Amino acid sequence: IREYFMKFLKEAYIVTHPKLEELLSTLKKFSDTYGYHRNPNDVAFANIIYRLLKNIDEYGYPYCPCRPLKKVEGATPPEEIYKMNKDKVCPCPYAHTDIKTKGRCLCGLFWSKEKVDEYIQERLKEYGWIIKEIENAQKALEDLKKKVITGDGKMLAESIINKMQIIYLSLPD
Repeated sequence: IREYFMKFLKEAYIVTHPKLEELLSTLKKFSDTYGYHRNPNDVAFANIIYRLLKNIDEYGYPYCPCRPLKKVEGATPPEEIYKMNKDKVCPCPYAHTDIKTKGRCLCGLFWSKEKVDEYIQERLKEYGWIIKEIENAQKALEDLKKKVITGDGKMLAESIINKMQIIYLSLPD
């Protein structure tokens, strides 16, 4: 139960954050400019966004969550932290080299098209059969729905189709 509520609270924090749209706009502009893609795993993507927003709240900037910040002993004012770490503000300048060499930046926010394609192919190998079965069942139920014009049969078919769509959407990324 704790895990469920933590996930819910994290999602609420993200979607209600006053800097979310500004952050997403900056990230989209960067990825569009250089032809990068966001992490195709929605859970991982949301976790990175969460950590960037937490850094904005704590330090005033969306520092890369995977690169340690330099600080001086004791309390360091945010402007001092920025001076020592401006190269770690996301999107950081290291992203280009990371993507070129590993297919993604260090924190995994930005990916090359090739890395995304590779990820999708891996997921299809692992879960493709489930997707195919769901698609076949949905098609059969759509055909059944067309044949059953009225009554409980039609409602049952629609209910099953809706449940299949929920299952499809809940597949792992």
